[in-house]
Amino acid sequence: MQLQWIESAEHTESLAVCLRAVLAGQGCERTYAELVAALGLGSLIVAVAGECPAQWALQARDAGLRETSELYGVRLRELHPTEAAEGLAQSAEFAGHFRDSYVPLIRRALEHEQLVLAWQGWPAPQTGQWGVIDRVEHGKLAGCTIGFDGRPTPFHGPALQVFVVEKCGPVDPDSITSAVLWSRVARAAAAQWSGQWTSAVQTHTGDAAYGAWIAALSGDATLCAGCGRPLLRCHGRAAGALVSARLWAAEWLCEVAARLDPAVRPKAEGWAAACRSVAERLAPFAAAESDSSPSSSPLGRADLRQAIAEARSVETSAIAALASRT
Repeated sequence: MQLQWIESAEHTESLAVCLRAVLAGQGCERTYAELVAALGLGSLIVAVAGECPAQWALQARDAGLRETSELYGVRLRELHPTEAAEGLAQSAEFAGHFRDSYVPLIRRALEHEQLVLAWQGWPAPQTGQWGVIDRVEHGKLAGCTIGFDGRPTPFHGPALQVFVVEKCGPVDPDSITSAVLWSRVARAAAAQWSGQWTSAVQTHTGDAAYGAWIAALSGDATLCAGCGRPLLRCHGRAAGALVSARLWAAEWLCEVAARLDPAVRPKAEGWAAACRSVAERLAPFAAAESDSSPSSSPLGRADLRQAIAEARSVETSAIAALASRT
């Protein structure tokens, strides 16, 4: 099974990049924007209690992975189930368990010319990203993840999520219609908004995530409780991740809307407009990544809370419109 890595600096959703590379390696070309939408990442907002906001956009990415993969003719087998990953990041014993129990299974998959999707375990600064293990170099596992221009990169492990790609294609392109993809996007957005996207106890999505984000900006702390860095720098990175996701979603929605049934088209166009509106409100804060950023001032914090509240209101209305039958 071949891997064809396609990446640009604007492609920040590593799981979408990985799935695209797997598909491209088997001759199935799909756009990054489409896969961001199909995986539910274009509508996703996540907040995790006690974790640095800069890391929120790395969580709960795979909730729609299996169903989306099947749509494109990819059959996955979980080596490390989603439910088993919760709490393992703090486990001192897990690294040894992963090395002894999971690395041999990954090696066996590679011997059978299968690819392996892995979340976490990659070199810094991409430690928490998804990547594809596709080879053994100098006796060690290696593959590709974002940020290294497609160069083979050592996989150090441990990974909290592992999926073996058992089969990929062929699939009839006519079965991946705009209507089918739109239906998936709308269902994912509704599940995320209602808190049914993930079972992880400390992980909030949709409306609850917006509420948790606003709450995390309350008080007068200047340093992030999760990482110790300037608070607004971390929240600026969370804003940047959300802006990127919404803009890619809007691009795909605008492209696909013209191919949808006229009765459905206004919903897609309305969701695209909502995505652009959210991105516009949060974009001014997405650059708050340096320690000396002016948005670390109390006024910047209040402005960001207001922008988040406005984005939440926009998406509340957009979700209601998606759910309506008219």
